[in-house]
Amino acid sequence: MWRKESSLQLVKEIQNLDLPTYVTDEVGKIYGSNDSGADMFGYQQKELVGESEDIFFSHYLEKPSEAGDHYTWRVRKNAEIFYAKEEVISVSENDQDTKLYVKTVEDMSSHLTVLEKCDLWFTHFKDLNYGVHVADAKTRHLLYINDLLAARLGYTAQELTGTYGTKLVDPDQLKVMPTKVYPQVANKGRHQFSFRYLTKHGIAFPMSVETACIRNIKGEIEYRLTLSRLNDESPCVETYLV
Repeated sequence: MWRKESSLQLVKEIQNLDLPTYVTDEVGKIYGSNDSGADMFGYQQKELVGESEDIFFSHYLEKPSEAGDHYTWRVRKNAEIFYAKEEVISVSENDQDTKLYVKTVEDMSSHLTVLEKCDLWFTHFKDLNYGVHVADAKTRHLLYINDLLAARLGYTAQELTGTYGTKLVDPDQLKVMPTKVYPQVANKGRHQFSFRYLTKHGIAFPMSVETACIRNIKGEIEYRLTLSRLNDESPCVETYLV
C-alpha cells in the first residue's frame, strides 16, 4: 500500500484512514497522526508531532515496534490503559536510509468489563520480572498482587489479596500520596517515580514504580495498576521520597 515517500506525504495520506494511525521513524519519533489516532490516545494532533511514541507505552522496557502485527498494552493521556493490536508497516523515506513506520492501532479491550481488563492486565505482567499489583481506587483494597512483590515484602500473595494496599507503604510516604502521587497518576499517561514500600517486618525500601489506571464508563478511576522494580534495576523519572 505504501511506497517510498516523505514523512509529510505519509502523514497527509493517513488522514483519509478510518482506523487510528500515526507515523514514526526507527527511534519512535512521531511525525503525525490522523484524527482518530490522536483521539484514541486522548491528544490533539499537534501535541503528538515531535513526541516520542513511548508516551503510548505502558512500561519503560517496551521499545518501538517494527513491521508486523503486535499485541500489547497502550496508555492514554489520562493514564487509562487498553489492550491493543498494532499493525506496523515499514516504509523507506525518499532517497534516504531513514525507515518510517505507519502504525495502525485497534483497541481490543473496549468490549471488556473493568474487572476483565484488570484480570487481563495482571495476567499479562504477573510472571515477568516485575512486582505487580492492582488496587481498588476507592477502598485501596488489593485486588491482585503477584508472588514476586509479595515475597519481597515478606508475605504470600494470598495473605495480601483483599487487604489494604496502604499497609505496604512507608508511613512517611503515605503523607504525600494525596497531594503528590494521586493527582499525577490521574493526569499523566505512563507515570514513573520512586516509591517507598514497607515490608512485613517494618523495613522501608525504595522501588521504581510505574502506574496507570482503568476507568469505568463514567470516566472515573476504578482501579490503579502498578509495576514495581528495585531502584537499581530501572531509571527513575521523579522522586516522591520524604
